[in-house]
Amino acid sequence: MVNTEGQSSKLLLMKQLLNIPPEDLTKDTLLAHFLEQARITACGYCNVEILEPLYDGTICDLAVYLYQNRDSVGYLSKRQGERSVAFAETELPSNIMTALPLPKIHVMGGSG
Repeated sequence: MVNTEGQSSKLLLMKQLLNIPPEDLTKDTLLAHFLEQARITACGYCNVEILEPLYDGTICDLAVYLYQNRDSVGYLSKRQGERSVAFAETELPSNIMTALPLPKIHVMGGSG
């Protein structure tokens, strides 16, 4: 279950980082989507199901990164007529990776 109070504070922080006025509600659904994608991405990277609230700021940073790069994430190159774009970043940005806890390693038990 999503903590709506925590979600709204993260949404406000994200708006501040993006210079969107708090009273502007037109992008809230889209921003909430990227907050959820950032949470899923960070949990997947750390190999955990839940991250402590200590990492909420980092989740917001990742959500802003995803939002700002939503048209280019995943592209290695893109060509439109005379224009060509190469997108090099295929992993999480290094400043965000270092702010997250180290990934947990699950050890598989063997029988025998």
